[in-house]
Amino acid sequence: MKGIKMVLPFFVLISLASCSAQHMEFDFSPYLHPKSLTDGEYIGEVNQGLDKAKVKVVILNGNIVEVEVLKVLGFGWRQKAAKSQLPSQFIEKQGIDIDGVTGATGSAIAVKIAVSRALKQSMAE
Repeated sequence: MKGIKMVLPFFVLISLASCSAQHMEFDFSPYLHPKSLTDGEYIGEVNQGLDKAKVKVVILNGNIVEVEVLKVLGFGWRQKAAKSQLPSQFIEKQGIDIDGVTGATGSAIAVKIAVSRALKQSMAE
């Protein structure tokens, strides 16, 4: 019983940390279906508390043609899922209006914010 009391706070902390990305204030609306993107390679990053992600987004002929998740904070399968499943969703939707990854919500939101920041650079040029 003593072991459970010592381990329980750790799991509560991890659960709260995985949800912290949901509380970042960020306006996604301009990036859901961006209209005009300038060709090039753009790096987007988020580094807020436990929410960390870095992506490279390639724009060609005004379309998102490549998204590479360079870094994402996550545990085991969550990190792998964010790296493998999210990029194709951004390309398919041509914006950040994606489904995400079940069970890896915090990682998916951090990656979504990083992609938004890369798209913002493309829209500003």
